[in-house]
Amino acid sequence: MTNFNLFCHICTKLFQVIRLLIIISLLTVVFSSCVDTLPVVPQSEDRKLFVICEMKVGTKISANVSLAGNTKGLKNELITLDTIKMSLVEGEKDFGVNFVQEFGRDYNYVNPINLLIGENYKFRGIGRNSNNLEPAIIIPQAASIDSIKAIRKDSKIVNGKAISKVIVTIDLSAAMSAESYLYIDAKLPNGHTCNFSFDKDFHAYKLLTHRKGFLVDYNRISNRKLEFIAEVSELVASDMISIEISNATKSFYDFNYYYSNAGTSTDYIPDNQAIASFNIQTDKAIGSFSAMHSITKDVLIK
Repeated sequence: MTNFNLFCHICTKLFQVIRLLIIISLLTVVFSSCVDTLPVVPQSEDRKLFVICEMKVGTKISANVSLAGNTKGLKNELITLDTIKMSLVEGEKDFGVNFVQEFGRDYNYVNPINLLIGENYKFRGIGRNSNNLEPAIIIPQAASIDSIKAIRKDSKIVNGKAISKVIVTIDLSAAMSAESYLYIDAKLPNGHTCNFSFDKDFHAYKLLTHRKGFLVDYNRISNRKLEFIAEVSELVASDMISIEISNATKSFYDFNYYYSNAGTSTDYIPDNQAIASFNIQTDKAIGSFSAMHSITKDVLIK
């Protein structure tokens, strides 16, 4: 082999080695990129289910369920019942009635149980609280009322509308337990809602910002008497007002009191869960399980 041919042979081999090194380098970059861009599924321990179930006697039972956000900026994520099985268990029964996804709703689930007054209901499928028991509540009796009065005050016409302040007084029965919690709302026959204010026992009432109405801590009112002012605005002054009075579990009072203070955003869970008074605090979920028994009275405005 001549010197020239030997030189050409060496160059060819060197080129092949260089090409092989380039291919290996490119493959390494490609596979490294694939690994780096794989989606990362958060596995943080503080990401639990966020469950809100408010049961109301005489209506369908619904539960809103999402994957909870956290203090690191993760927002709530909707989930489907493909990933969780939930049910309500009545009393000491061994089986529960399953929630099913409501048509047209992404994260609202309904249950067909007819609630029994005084019965205990357990929420199954979301783990157990620190006492090793499933979240549970007892359905309250309706509020016991002696009388309701509504008196119109400061009625005037402003820009063609009748604006009135109606003073509502509700005398509760002595049968009411001192450890009772109420939710009150009112509207006119035409559907107009009311704004509320209070002249007495301010510490007993809590106006809500995330929903209509207000809460009452019965233990803080005087002489078993509720008194509030309902301000109404309408084209023609109504002579009736419809008042809804709900006797609620403490879990309903605590959560709505807290949530109204925390804000109205549904994109995240307020950071300070330690003060949220959640009665669902399991290894799988946080949130509120509550119930209320409502009555509605149509009252003549005098």
